[in-house]
Amino acid sequence: MELTDEQVDQIAKRVVELIGPDAVREVAWEVVPDMAEIVVRERLHLLEREAEKA
Repeated sequence: MELTDEQVDQIAKRVVELIGPDAVREVAWEVVPDMAEIVVRERLHLLEREAEKA
C-alpha cells in the first residue's frame, strides 16, 4: 500500500496534534543542531576540495 503526499501530510499533522508542539520542539532542538553541523561540515569539505583544485 502506497500513501499519497496528502495522506502523509495528514498523518504528520495528526501525529503533531497527538504528541503536542512541545514534544516536537524538544525533538527539533535535539536533532536540528546536529544535522546543521553535519551539513556545514560537508559544505566546508566540498569548498576545501574545490579550493585545492583551483
